[in-house]
Amino acid sequence: MSRRGAGTGRWTRAGIALQVTAAAVLAAVAAALVPWLAERPGLHRRADLSAARHGSLDPATVELLDVFDEPVAVEVFFRLPDPPWREVGAEVQARTREFLLRARAAAPTRLRVVDHDLGDVATVKERMRDLRIAEHNLVNVLVVHSGDRRAVLELFKDVSEVDMGNPVPGAGYAPASVRVFRAEEAFAGALKKISAGEPPRVLFSSGHGERDLYGTESRQLGRLHTALVRDGFVAEPWDATAEPRIPDDVVVLALVDPRQPFTPEELDAIRTFVDRGGRVLAAPGPDAPTGPRTLHDLVREWGALVPPGLVCRPQVDPYTKQKHEGIQRCADLLIASDGMAPGHPVTRPLYRGQRHVRLPIAGAVERGSVPPGGVLIDVLSSTTDSWRDLPDARGYYDYSFRDGEEPGPFSLAAAITFPPRVDPEGPPAPGVEPDSAEERESRVLVLPCPDALGQELFDANRDLLLNAFNWLASRDFRVSVTPRDPSRAVLDLSDGGDMATMVRVASYGLPGACLLVGILFGLWRRRS
Repeated sequence: MSRRGAGTGRWTRAGIALQVTAAAVLAAVAAALVPWLAERPGLHRRADLSAARHGSLDPATVELLDVFDEPVAVEVFFRLPDPPWREVGAEVQARTREFLLRARAAAPTRLRVVDHDLGDVATVKERMRDLRIAEHNLVNVLVVHSGDRRAVLELFKDVSEVDMGNPVPGAGYAPASVRVFRAEEAFAGALKKISAGEPPRVLFSSGHGERDLYGTESRQLGRLHTALVRDGFVAEPWDATAEPRIPDDVVVLALVDPRQPFTPEELDAIRTFVDRGGRVLAAPGPDAPTGPRTLHDLVREWGALVPPGLVCRPQVDPYTKQKHEGIQRCADLLIASDGMAPGHPVTRPLYRGQRHVRLPIAGAVERGSVPPGGVLIDVLSSTTDSWRDLPDARGYYDYSFRDGEEPGPFSLAAAITFPPRVDPEGPPAPGVEPDSAEERESRVLVLPCPDALGQELFDANRDLLLNAFNWLASRDFRVSVTPRDPSRAVLDLSDGGDMATMVRVASYGLPGACLLVGILFGLWRRRS
């Protein structure tokens, strides 16, 4: 007589079926719930484990989105180009879409991405008309907009640069390739453009031997002028002989290396400008005059002293790692992130991005008597092995640490803020709202290194300079750093360590590795 196996009755089978059904329902709920939870702002978390941070946006780029009252939209209009550029076009489009996915993940509640299907031509044309985009820009553009403001980015102009190669088959054929990809930089620039109001006006003093604002020589300011205009400023020279009073719409006044004293009328105009809440970038040179009515005299009134001498530091020999003095290169300072104020808007993004700035022939800044209620912050500093090199009786430097010279570290740039001495019946501080108490303050940035603003070093100091002008203009939301190209590796030669490592690898590592491979190959041949 057969007996039914234990645990296989009707109710047992019903219980198993119920468990399976419940498990399937729970799995379906989890599959729907997990993506929904991942989109919740309070629960959204991402981790970028790549060494070069390929999967992350620069924090300064994400902060730009905080300025907008409503989410920013990016509308994508992509179509593959015709052969033989189809492959490179597909690559650029794929990398751009990947960037937009990262941006959307970094700010899910502040950024909306719409990828249009260009197959529906009528709908796409209607949407382009709504965005006020010409039809000839119908293909391969990104439209970044918020409210009534918009910016158009062309895929093969603003987002990337493509080397077309030689598309003709046969001798010399070379496929097209991506030369430069700068999606994040273009996106950040578009955000800055649509967030800007009226362009702030910047005047550069002239007529006292200052650097030429439009000049193209190595120490002049032509590239700075171009960058300021592209960043939304109006930059012009100020000739006090033609316009002795600084206009009310001027936000920032730049005094870059004046070699002659100001006239009493010019001094009154500058003081009145600052007393009303104006903003000044002061960059006195090492051989600038120091008497009455000079730039040194002015910055002293605002709480900063620029003593004589140049800040120097030893140069490191890449082979022996010994430190050397007595050469002019000792006055060419490379300031790493540990010499930057991590909390100040001018240097915070540079500090986060582990960037460098270069200050050749730089003076020091000392704390003086700051106006009542004011604050002075050192934003750049030299290393502990630096010193202030003093000139001899003829005005020459020996770039060596001598008795009587002060050892470092030193402040190399200082930011000063203080309440303006505003005439109650006069106009409000230029460029700010009358009831904006936070922005209604005078700001001065003292940078005793005019060469840092010049043509030759502009690439090294671009972010520092634009951040300085944006902070002075109360556009802290535009203070940022140019996104780093993850494929670009840079050696840090500021202390000679990387150079010494490179020399050892080239001199001993590579020959030693070749010798080892040769020995192993010889042993293998003998065994075989």
